Amino acid sequence: MTMARYSLYHNANFQSFVRVDYQLKSAKEKYDEIRVEAQLQHIHEARTKEKSATVYHGEYRRKALDENCQSLMRPSSPTRMNKPHPPEVFLVTTLHNIPGHYNSKKKISAEGKGKVKTRAASSTSRPKIGQYADKSQIHIFKDADSNMAAQAWLKLANDKDYSAVMKMIKFVSDNPATKEDTNAENTRYQVLKQYTKPEYVPSAQQWLLNARPEEIKAVARLLRTLSTGPRTGDLEKTYGIDSPVYRPQRKEYLIHPDWRAQS
Repeated sequence: MTMARYSLYHNANFQSFVRVDYQLKSAKEKYDEIRVEAQLQHIHEARTKEKSATVYHGEYRRKALDENCQSLMRPSSPTRMNKPHPPEVFLVTTLHNIPGHYNSKKKISAEGKGKVKTRAASSTSRPKIGQYADKSQIHIFKDADSNMAAQAWLKLANDKDYSAVMKMIKFVSDNPATKEDTNAENTRYQVLKQYTKPEYVPSAQQWLLNARPEEIKAVARLLRTLSTGPRTGDLEKTYGIDSPVYRPQRKEYLIHPDWRAQS
């Protein structure tokens, strides 16, 4: 009976002791403690930076780290006190040669010493067209844009197309004809007539009569390219076999053609 009373008394005293002296802190108290601790740490780091001779010393030398980060600190060395960066390679952006590694510049210069540099020969024997050439050699088309487009097309064309088109241009320029067959219904002739100057139209017609099929196809490819210009239409739609019926644009209508008032 005595032991039971003692245990009850002891438990009651222990519970009151825990309730009074070891109460859990509120969230506000914990927040205030963390804020005060952070302020003290910030003040300590600021004072350390002011007293340090270098930025490295003030930032990292005496910074308080956690226990897990202690092994990551650099070992103290008297020769590294004011030399935070290693020599030569580290943070060098204009590095041309790394000691002990392959030096490409020195190797190439040593191999090519004493050799005469030869220029690669051109794959074709075409005359220059464009900036450093006689631009008057392409002048048979109606406007300057078409002549410039033809020059650009010849630069990118293969040898067969280039020779065929230049043969046509040379023939039209050197053999001016005065009479034109107005009854000609050749589709390619009508297309060539659309882009050629009037004084060269008879010569172009004469060339088409004597040209080979592959030469005519090469000229047709050039004319198809010229037709894609901003001021020209589509040749196939204009002079094709199955030409579509002309339909006016929507802006040409005052009202829709199907909206007719019934009288």
